[in-house]
Amino acid sequence: MATAEEINGVIDLIIDKMRDNISSLGGSAESMIIEGDEEPTYLERYPGFTGFPIFFVVPLGAGGDSMKQSMSTPDLIHTFKVTIIGFYKDYTVEGSLRSTRNYGYNLIDLFTSPHNHLTGDSCAAYIIDPVLQCGYWRVSDYIIHDWIATLTIKTKTGGSH
Repeated sequence: MATAEEINGVIDLIIDKMRDNISSLGGSAESMIIEGDEEPTYLERYPGFTGFPIFFVVPLGAGGDSMKQSMSTPDLIHTFKVTIIGFYKDYTVEGSLRSTRNYGYNLIDLFTSPHNHLTGDSCAAYIIDPVLQCGYWRVSDYIIHDWIATLTIKTKTGGSH
């Protein structure tokens, strides 16, 4: 299988796991999970916007994909980051500060030990060294709260898993 297909498979596993656990992230079946732009200027103008919360998955951000290969094997060992962002709407800072932070930690819990191994039909990966940031900003008469989780992914392509 081609390297791109295997890496895309890892990203699909992350999105699927988020979708399967969307209520723990404060979302519902209608919540959008998008592989795309990490911080759109106008969230409510995003194509197909269905309401808050909205989630973005940004593969290969912050440093690209570092690959290592030994001389005796076709396997490539990949290390790359995936940034995941959740956006929530409220009318006060205090209204969602704690709950937004909790949703961010719930995302981290989905992908850390003992759940840090992702396996699919054509790929497998480990998630290590997560980082969580939380913030908010005012947009006219409301507040957008967000969490940004950065997951480091280690996976092998090109041969045995």
